[in-house]
Amino acid sequence: MDLHYASEQFGNAVHELAVNPARIKERLTRACLESIHYASSSSTNVSPDLNRAIAEVQARVTTLPNGEHGSIVDAIEAMTEDEASDVARQICEIELRLDSEATDLSSSR
Repeated sequence: MDLHYASEQFGNAVHELAVNPARIKERLTRACLESIHYASSSSTNVSPDLNRAIAEVQARVTTLPNGEHGSIVDAIEAMTEDEASDVARQICEIELRLDSEATDLSSSR
C-alpha cells in the first residue's frame, strides 16, 4: 500500500466520522467499510509504528466480544459507544500521522 493512498483512505474515514449525523457506531461502520477496509497494515513506505496502529484498528473492528474474528458490522455493533468512540479517535490520530509522513516524504523529494 502506498503512503499517499493510506493517507487518503484514512482522510476519507475521518470525513465520514465528522460529517455524518448518525450515531458513532453507524459512522464508524461506514468509515471502516468504505475506507479503512482498503488500507493495508503492511505498507513498505509507512513507518512500522503506524503499520502497527493500522493493524490494531483493523483488528478492533473485526474482533467480536468472544475474541473471534467477525465482520466489521457485527464487531462494531457489539462495541459500546465508548469503545466505538475510542476507535474513531485512533482513526483520527492515524490520519494525522499518515498525513505528516506523506508531507515529509513529499518535502524530501
